Amino acid sequence: MMERKEISPAKAYRLFYPNVVALLGASFNDDADIMPVTSYCSLSFEPALFGVAINPKSFTYTLVKKSGCFTLNIVNSDMAKAAAVSGD
Repeated sequence: MMERKEISPAKAYRLFYPNVVALLGASFNDDADIMPVTSYCSLSFEPALFGVAINPKSFTYTLVKKSGCFTLNIVNSDMAKAAAVSGD
């Protein structure tokens, strides 16, 4: 059995990062946007549900709220530059 080790809350965030960058896309009517996200998790397999942390001041957030849906695409190293320049 592993030994239990206390971790200070100030250092606990390191257990969750780094995370793989994903691109979150949303559209509504003629508007579309994509933004990089790192705070996301799987909530359910059936039905497939993901939770994502999005700044409510972002344009992408507005599109997600209006449309009720979004796409989440995991970024590989070939897409790193696209992820760096995307977003609001």
